[in-house]
Amino acid sequence: MSIHALESEQAVIGAALFDPEACDVALERLRPDSFFEPYHAAAWDLIGQARRAGAPADAAVVTQRLSAHPAAQGYGPAYFVDMVEKAALWSLPAHIDAVADRATRRAIQHLARDVAQRAGDTLDGSGDLLLAELERGAADVARHSGSASLAVPAGLDAMEMLEAAWRGENKGVPVGLECLDRVTAGIRQEDVWVIGARTSMGKSVFGLNLVRAIAQQGRGTMVFSLEMPRREVQARLIADLAFERRRAYPDCPSPNVRYSDMLQGRSVADQRQLAQDGARKLASLPMAVCDAGGLTIDDIRVQAIRQMRAWDRSGVKRGAVLIDHIGLVRPVRSTGNKAADTADTVNELKSLAKALECPIICLSQVNRGPEGRQDKRPTAADLNWSGAIEQIADMICLLYREAYYLERSSEQADRDSAAFVENKLELLIQKNRSGPSCNLEAFIDVACNAVRDTEERYADEYRGVR
Repeated sequence: MSIHALESEQAVIGAALFDPEACDVALERLRPDSFFEPYHAAAWDLIGQARRAGAPADAAVVTQRLSAHPAAQGYGPAYFVDMVEKAALWSLPAHIDAVADRATRRAIQHLARDVAQRAGDTLDGSGDLLLAELERGAADVARHSGSASLAVPAGLDAMEMLEAAWRGENKGVPVGLECLDRVTAGIRQEDVWVIGARTSMGKSVFGLNLVRAIAQQGRGTMVFSLEMPRREVQARLIADLAFERRRAYPDCPSPNVRYSDMLQGRSVADQRQLAQDGARKLASLPMAVCDAGGLTIDDIRVQAIRQMRAWDRSGVKRGAVLIDHIGLVRPVRSTGNKAADTADTVNELKSLAKALECPIICLSQVNRGPEGRQDKRPTAADLNWSGAIEQIADMICLLYREAYYLERSSEQADRDSAAFVENKLELLIQKNRSGPSCNLEAFIDVACNAVRDTEERYADEYRGVR
């Protein structure tokens, strides 16, 4: 059964030809493909072109321009003139709504039929892929549904916005580092944060710490580990949860447990107890890990939506999704150009965050540019696919550890001084939509997968218990 409102299509076209202001109102909502009748769609296309060019768009002009249309003879030369004579501006909003509604219904019907037909063919892709295409198609329909303009007066609810801000309601979710929360006000729903660094700088350490801190607030988080197996992610999280700052000093008789020791079965009795405590804490957190390789952004979308819906059903608020890392996400449709394929994937991150209704934390590699400079601190321009990342990211944080380079220096003096900055992590905030761009400093213990704020009180606390 065809879904249409031909009388409303006629009413809209007649009003648009009769009154230029009515034409502008209708053009905001309706596109040529919003019309069911091809003759009406062709007329609306001409009306829009004329209006944008500042040229007259009356019944005579449209009739003349469409004289060669296959339907012109059947409708007759007076068709559009009759529409203008019957134009009723008072009912135009209702007719616009009717045309937009039928267009949306047709789009839904077409999408559903196509997916239903393909679902019956078990050789046509996987069920997960079809689900991803259905969800993406539904998002496209919603985006082009002809809904009313989203623009509102700038001052609308301004005082209410201020009151909410003063009550702290506009802040995001804390990420466990006071220094970072102070400049970002936490991570917000639908934010995309990009964490970039060279190899061995601590990207995975940092990313896992952020989602662990969010999960500890009772919010569901999901980790897509495209490089590390699940057992290594588990070991890292256990070491992080078991970490105690007072045990981090070199002369501490009972040091923290390192995740590499757990993976290799090396530990003393005290460390085993720490690891067991960390494992119990991990088991209590709403965290999920997917370590499947070769996932596309659509695969990530499908699995993350399923997990988020499961948390919704159990009353767990949505937290964040970590992708480690973006360079390993397989393109949905490969063009053979790695840079272009990954840029396309990066461009999908914002729509993914909107679909999941939760923030995305994405790890990204930094290219070799810093290696050729005396100051090896990276900049946003050193990120692989930096153009696409800078465009979509709400926050870009680059990591730098001076100790990494000092330990590998040919100078003995440099290697000796590495111990003094072993736990120093620099956070270079290159873009921050919620606050200033700045450089921060944090404490890192790479072996224990721990990142913490830099605070002198920890040293005092340790000296008090020695």
